[in-house]
Amino acid sequence: MKVKTTVEVETKRNNYPASFKAEVALAQGPVARISSVYDVHKSNIYLWRRQLKDRAELVFDNTTVDAEPQKRVASADKKVLRQMAKQLMDIAYAEG
Repeated sequence: MKVKTTVEVETKRNNYPASFKAEVALAQGPVARISSVYDVHKSNIYLWRRQLKDRAELVFDNTTVDAEPQKRVASADKKVLRQMAKQLMDIAYAEG
């Protein structure tokens, strides 16, 4: 008689801080290289870039209805936000 045993594998999801996601999303170069340099999956990079692009207007929008994102943007360093916006535009231009 064969006894089947199961091995339970504990999987842990990575929770990356927002600053790390922004750094990876703004990294220049091929996604495969960025993926290996930062040790994240390529799909995460594409997701974070899309999220950054979709929310980039919050950096410049002073009339946001939702107050919570506006508070976070207002408290962030404006110089860094401008640099991020410029790099995002460079990425969007390079991707076509």
